[in-house]
Amino acid sequence: MNTLILAAGLGTRLKPVTDFIPKALFPVNGKPLLQHIIEKVVSSDSEKPHIVVNAFHHAEQIHNFVNITRHAWHATLSVSDERPELLDTGGAVRRAMSLFQTNGVLSAPILIHNVDILSDVSLPLLRDSHCGNDATLLVSQRKTSRYLIFTNTMQLAGWINLSTGEVKSPHADVKLLTPESFSKDTYATADGRYTLYAFSGIHIISPNLCCEMEKCGNRFSIIDFYLDHCASYRICGHCQPLANIIDIGKMDVVGNMPDIVSKITN
Repeated sequence: MNTLILAAGLGTRLKPVTDFIPKALFPVNGKPLLQHIIEKVVSSDSEKPHIVVNAFHHAEQIHNFVNITRHAWHATLSVSDERPELLDTGGAVRRAMSLFQTNGVLSAPILIHNVDILSDVSLPLLRDSHCGNDATLLVSQRKTSRYLIFTNTMQLAGWINLSTGEVKSPHADVKLLTPESFSKDTYATADGRYTLYAFSGIHIISPNLCCEMEKCGNRFSIIDFYLDHCASYRICGHCQPLANIIDIGKMDVVGNMPDIVSKITN
């Protein structure tokens, strides 16, 4: 499957280590984060995947890693270099699309995976759930302050910041929701129409929705893009309740590495 690994970020949460190396090469259990993600993608795909890694911060180190290791996996590896401008998550996808095209046509969905997310989620299950969708977002009900809002059929309807009350949505009724609209136990509204889920940083987007990116500027957020199009495209959530999903982007997580990381990465 086409796969884009988002690895261009500045890694500010992992400073001072990322003053010297990109976040993607941060070692976890003896291997760089990027290697963990590549191995997961390759082991989850029965065919030879095409993997693109985007790069910006310490980009030359990403290029070197890919060049040195490209023959170590049953995969085709390439780099989407964003220099001189960091393009955000949506702009990264738009820039990398051409690398997945054949004769100028994107014919298959793209799996997008943040490089700092380690998990034991089933990528085949995520791929299967994408059937009939324009985009499928892996979500969970972990505690955070910012959530995506989904209908009772798991279709994306909006976004809310529980700390500030800010809501983004193309739907008038969703814009009227407040943090108090949602149960702290079930994350759902009293009528069950809407439920909160946290985005995991792993998602799939189909070619027809990718085409809409051509109308966007160079730099934009993928979440804002999904919110702008969720009224006219089928953008759905997929939850694997028993899966462990860990954001390795914070030094406090690294400093207190939970046992589950060893289980996920061994």
